[in-house]
Amino acid sequence: MNEIIKSALVAACAFAHVLHVSSESVCGLDDTSCQSSENSKSKIKRNHPNSKQRSPNPTCQIYLAKSSIPNAGLGIFTSVSVSSGDTATLSDYPIVVSDMEYHHTEDIVGEEYFDWLLNQYYWNGISTYLQDVAYSVSVAVPSFGMAGNHHSILHNMDMEIETDVFVPILDRRFTPNAGAVSDAPPISWCAIRDIEAGEELFLYYGENYFETRQETYADLPSSEDYEQADVIVSNFTNAMLLHDPPPSDPDGQKLWDMIREVVVRPQRRSVLPSAVEELEKMHASGSARHALPNSIRTTEWLKTNGMCMDNLLIGVSTIPNAGRGAFSTRFLSKGAFVSPAPLVHIPDGHKVDMVPLKSERLYEEPIAGDGVVGTQLLLNYVFGHKNSSMLLFPYATGFVAINHHKDPNVEIQWTTRSEADCFHQKEWLDTEIQNIPMTRAGLMFDVIALRDIHPGEEVFLDYGPEWEQAFLEHNEKWVQPLRADEYADPRIYNMLHGDKILLTVAEQETNAYPDNLQTVCMYYRQEEVEGMRIWAFEGEMSEKFMRPCVILNKEVQVIPGEDGEYLEEYFYTARMFNHGDSDEPDLIYEDEVHVVRDIPRFAIMFKGKPYSGNQYQENTFRHFIGVPEGIYPDIWMNK
Repeated sequence: MNEIIKSALVAACAFAHVLHVSSESVCGLDDTSCQSSENSKSKIKRNHPNSKQRSPNPTCQIYLAKSSIPNAGLGIFTSVSVSSGDTATLSDYPIVVSDMEYHHTEDIVGEEYFDWLLNQYYWNGISTYLQDVAYSVSVAVPSFGMAGNHHSILHNMDMEIETDVFVPILDRRFTPNAGAVSDAPPISWCAIRDIEAGEELFLYYGENYFETRQETYADLPSSEDYEQADVIVSNFTNAMLLHDPPPSDPDGQKLWDMIREVVVRPQRRSVLPSAVEELEKMHASGSARHALPNSIRTTEWLKTNGMCMDNLLIGVSTIPNAGRGAFSTRFLSKGAFVSPAPLVHIPDGHKVDMVPLKSERLYEEPIAGDGVVGTQLLLNYVFGHKNSSMLLFPYATGFVAINHHKDPNVEIQWTTRSEADCFHQKEWLDTEIQNIPMTRAGLMFDVIALRDIHPGEEVFLDYGPEWEQAFLEHNEKWVQPLRADEYADPRIYNMLHGDKILLTVAEQETNAYPDNLQTVCMYYRQEEVEGMRIWAFEGEMSEKFMRPCVILNKEVQVIPGEDGEYLEEYFYTARMFNHGDSDEPDLIYEDEVHVVRDIPRFAIMFKGKPYSGNQYQENTFRHFIGVPEGIYPDIWMNK
């Protein structure tokens, strides 16, 4: 196929998926967000191969409301049942924050930043397939990835990286907007089991999530506590059934009291009901559900006490070269509530500043230099005021994709809704910035319609005169970045070259790949066997297991194919390297030459080298979203 025609098909397929329209006539794929994407060569499996997106609905299906978990503030609930594999939301917007511990070494106390609240909300680079973009990668995933709560037993949603959905990456050769928006692949959230209408949607943040947050969640049980409680209740209930004659109610209660007393761990004892008559109900539902009876709400309760989260959907903006935008999913009348916008507060806006970093080799720990040379991409997604150090990062569904317009159709205001009382701390608006607690988020905007908004209409916000002036000046001064013509988008490069024979490092000396690309191999550390490492991989094959590698050699091997035929395929020998998220037991030690043989072609792909992405180019646009006058209280203004 002619390369130009092939590139055009790639682009058409990409935009069909971003817009969530049928693309079968272009690329033979349907619009199911969690659908497995395979070709004849790739063997990387998606998590939910039979999933499908739920149909649009004129009434709200996803609500933000008081969580059933004590001290957790708000949680996410569904008002309709969700089948296993279906999506609850799609195309969330990851934002990379990189190398914070190197840009702000003076702020580190132990291993934590004393005033960087986003640490409590980050996903790591591996979980979002972004481990290669910088040395140390943290990822903010607004919407479900920040508003959803953790539960080790009741978790019912899982992250799905939409690697087969192309976001509209802005071309650094032609537009000054390149690097001003996130180019990260979008994220959907899929049900890992059938979910009842009214259930709280729980994610899984790791077994030790509550234990590392003792100040807030000191008394919450672990998965082991729930499992052991279930065993205790099951054994006790079965023993009582076998007892002849059955013990009287008072005797049964005394026996149960004795059992509870010998349970030493208080978190485990808290799961066990005090009254013996509750045991049958707990035995039927399980201790985790029994401990959180409000984890399933009625639809009527959600309509009364919840705030609709799915009025906005992310798609390609109607503004040229703006990237993504937010669109209304249903009719919203003038004055209607459009979306909640819970906020993470950043008291010192200088925390998004970046200093020069230097390292001798790729994926070697960087050394910080002096002076500010740039700003984190995060600045473009936060609210601020020119006379205040306070920045506010919103994390509602679709909100971060709302673009600027002089004639907006929505505005922000501090929430006055009673549904937000468990979260919004009104007294913080009368508190000096340095005295606002840094242990949790606790502020919220409401997004309100300024006029009637129709289904499918793009939603716009006025970013303020300072933002607009800064943007105009940036456009006037913009020049094409150095070597922009040589940049190759790794995703398109993989689609065009994903089945081609790879070049060894020696061959690349005369026939080099694009300078911004590197080869990465799907590999989890293996020890030598008889002096060599032979490639093997068990379990889910996913981009999160990709690591930098250099192709040293290749050889043709004959392998059995279908129908008894034999095929000749290339297998590769490569040296493996760490990325910034590498850790035990997957770590390759310093000065270790870690070489692996017999790597199949489908386990190797191209990705961008660290700091080669648009957001790391020099002179990219950076400015906070301006809040209207009167939103920030006077006490927050610089003295």
